Amino acid sequence: MQLLYERYPVGEIITGDTTAPAFRYDPAWLAQGGALSLSTTLPLQSQPWGWPVLAPWLINLLPEDNHTIRMMARILDVPHTDVLALLGRVGRDTSGAISFAERGGTGCEVREVASEDELERIIGELPRKPFLVGEDGVSMLLAGVQSKLAVRVLERGGIAIPVNGTASSHILKPASDRLWGGVQNEALCLTLARLVGLRAPDVSTGRAGQRLYLLVGRYDRVPQGEALRRLHQEDFCQALGLPPSAKYQHNQTSGPKVSFAAMMDRLRAIGGTGEVFRLWDAMVFNVLCCNTDAHLKNYSI
Repeated sequence: MQLLYERYPVGEIITGDTTAPAFRYDPAWLAQGGALSLSTTLPLQSQPWGWPVLAPWLINLLPEDNHTIRMMARILDVPHTDVLALLGRVGRDTSGAISFAERGGTGCEVREVASEDELERIIGELPRKPFLVGEDGVSMLLAGVQSKLAVRVLERGGIAIPVNGTASSHILKPASDRLWGGVQNEALCLTLARLVGLRAPDVSTGRAGQRLYLLVGRYDRVPQGEALRRLHQEDFCQALGLPPSAKYQHNQTSGPKVSFAAMMDRLRAIGGTGEVFRLWDAMVFNVLCCNTDAHLKNYSI
């Protein structure tokens, strides 16, 4: 399976009948000046990277909720344990800059949501149809636990569904019945973060019928003229080579434990000394606003 950055092949995942999948960078990509690596754990090299190193980076691109994964797999008619099959089918617009199997578009090929009623219907269908999987031309994927949808906010303010690999500009997060006031709380905290000088995305709230939602601007998408370019990023589970189950420092799993110090060490190792202070400021802010969900997957490089 080929991995692409816009129209450029970055490399391919090689599979065999008797060997585990491996990733190999494209020689033309390696020859480009300023070529990016998939991850800090997968630096540029001509030799293939094996599955033990590749797997955590891939798995962290998928939703964490097992029900969501199984629902997607059932609709796509692929095994729910087949990470590559899932990414190959719905991985044209993921977190960061990499598209799977087919190139991601930078234009504005979208299907506009015609009315508030239609948006309410779409939000209501998300638990049964995550990321609108199976709909013609739709290929998007977001990590995390909460139900959400990648959308394109149009110049005149309307909401549209990206199709055929078009980059999304925002993430729409419907209110959860389990988190009363969650939309307002998240909007408040992100606004406060921006006001005190932290890097925080633009955020707004909206309502579609009886459904309240949060609309968050994607920090990994950059407008360039009429195009929307992808900015590569990875969360700290990916950057530390850890599975999503290790995202909390205090977790009940028997696997690896993480720490804020490990995040700091990784930033220093890749030359991000200035970013260490930004990470520290973010931690202080999260303590002050009582954010108990500031886990590894909610920070990124």
